[in-house]
Amino acid sequence: MSLQDFLNSFDNTQSLHTSFTICWTEHGRGFGQYRFYVSEDGKVHIDNECDGKESIKRIVCRLIDEAVLDDIPFAELKAQREKEEQEKQNGTHNNEI
Repeated sequence: MSLQDFLNSFDNTQSLHTSFTICWTEHGRGFGQYRFYVSEDGKVHIDNECDGKESIKRIVCRLIDEAVLDDIPFAELKAQREKEEQEKQNGTHNNEI
């Protein structure tokens, strides 16, 4: 079995083993918080303060967009290595970091 076949064998799932709260402010709208938790039914719930999913997505997406990733994502790392390999083949590789 190839590595890709192994990775393709996983289903798309998300799980939450604890709860977390996102506190937010938004110009012209105010402030609030969303608490994500797993209830007794085993499903992820959001204490949403009567906001809809689109508002929650906007806040969470902004949080992610403004975040700094601590690690280089694998896709970017792969592209970087492929670019370096191409530069080596073309004789244009720069060894400076």
